[in-house]
Amino acid sequence: MSTQKTWSRFLLLPVLLLAVVLTSGSVRAVEPYDVTVSSPSFEPGAPVDIIVSGFVNQTISIRITDKNGDIVAGRDTQLNETGQYIYNWVPSQQGTYNVTVTYSTGIIITKSFLVQEKVTDQDIAQLYLTIFGIRDRLVTLIDDLRGLVQVSLLLAVISIVTSVGVVWYLRKNVSHMETDFERWLKTDVEGVLKKLIEDKTPK
Repeated sequence: MSTQKTWSRFLLLPVLLLAVVLTSGSVRAVEPYDVTVSSPSFEPGAPVDIIVSGFVNQTISIRITDKNGDIVAGRDTQLNETGQYIYNWVPSQQGTYNVTVTYSTGIIITKSFLVQEKVTDQDIAQLYLTIFGIRDRLVTLIDDLRGLVQVSLLLAVISIVTSVGVVWYLRKNVSHMETDFERWLKTDVEGVLKKLIEDKTPK
C-alpha cells in the first residue's frame, strides 16, 4: 500500500511541472508586443526610429499623429522573421507626437514623444545681450525722468513687460525652458529694478 502511494506521488511531480510550463508559456504569449521610440536628439530634422515587436510575420499598421490628431506619417507592413520592424521617420517641426501601432490580432499600443529645438550657446548669448540691453535702457530712462512716483509706475510697467517678453521670446524661438530658469530670470530682472529704485530714492 505504501509503495502505491509512493508511485502516485512520484507520478504527480511531472504533471505539476507540465502545468507550470504550460502556464508560463501562455504568459509569454503576450510578451512580444512592444513599441519603442528612440532618437539621437529628438530635434526637428533628426531621425526618429519606431521599433515594433510582435509575432513573426505578423501584419501591423503604424500611424504617427500630431497634437491635433492629424496623421503625419505611417505605413502598413509586416514584422520580419525575428518578430520586429523598424520604421524610420524624420520630423520637420517641433511638437508633441503620438505613434499608434495596431496589430492584426487587435492589440493597439500608443506611445507619445516630444520633438523640440535645443538651447544652444548662441541662444544663451543672445539672451544675455537682451537682458543687459534692457538694463542699460532702464538706467537711461531713470536718469532722464523726474519724480519718484512717475519712475515707480514706469518701472512697474517695464518690469512686467520685460519679464513676459523675454520668457515669450524664449518659448517661441528657443525651446520650452525649465521652470527654475524662468524663476532665475524673473528674480534677476526684478533685482535690477529694485536696486535702481533704491539708488534714485531721496535719502
